[in-house]
Order: sequence, then C-alpha cells, then structure tokens
Amino acid sequence: MKIVSYIADGNENDGNPSLRYLTLLRDGARAHDFPEHWIRYLESVKHAD
Repeated sequence: MKIVSYIADGNENDGNPSLRYLTLLRDGARAHDFPEHWIRYLESVKHAD
C-alpha cells in the first residue's frame, strides 16, 4: 500500500481549505450518497480567502 499526502501553499494564517478542495469534497460526497448531515457539514465549512 502506498500513501501520498499533498501540502498546498496557502495563507498560513488562514488555515481553511481552498474553495476548489471543498468543492471536490462536496461533489464527491453527493456522488457517493453520503448522509445528508455530512453534506450539510461540508457546506458549512468556510473556505480560504
């Protein structure tokens, strides 16, 4: 098994995920029929400025 981790350059004072990353998570959650409460949680996460 191989595990890969990526680190993105960003605003080190912000700490929030990018809008692009959140969009991928949200779309993936919907595509794989995640529970509605999890999708609502993802929708509530603030993206980086």
